[in-house]
Amino acid sequence: MLQKKIRIIDLLYPHWGTLSLAFIAVLGESITDLLEPWPLKIVFDYVFGSKRMPDWLASSVSYIGTDKFSILNFAVLAVIVIAIFGAVSSYVEKYLRVWANGSCTICGACFTVTFKGSRFLITIKNALAI
Repeated sequence: MLQKKIRIIDLLYPHWGTLSLAFIAVLGESITDLLEPWPLKIVFDYVFGSKRMPDWLASSVSYIGTDKFSILNFAVLAVIVIAIFGAVSSYVEKYLRVWANGSCTICGACFTVTFKGSRFLITIKNALAI
């Protein structure tokens, strides 16, 4: 008796688009979590302190200005951009999680149903083969 083997890829393939979007959202959340302390470092090192800014940072800040107040404005702008990017990533990730639990479309609920159904069918086929 030829039995079709069920692979995890076969179960996840119908949901590749949603899973990719969820992965990008989680990656965005992780990146924003890593970037959150960066504007504080800019303020403490280059506004309150007397360190020299690296060239790549100085060229980015020079669009706003070169004095300490401009550096502070750049840090505030960085906080806003990081917060918006983090909020969007968090919203998408949480939306996909709620959507998975509510309507059985992403890996959470539908994958469980598919996987359990596949295991059930294999168990029934094995039992009937005996």
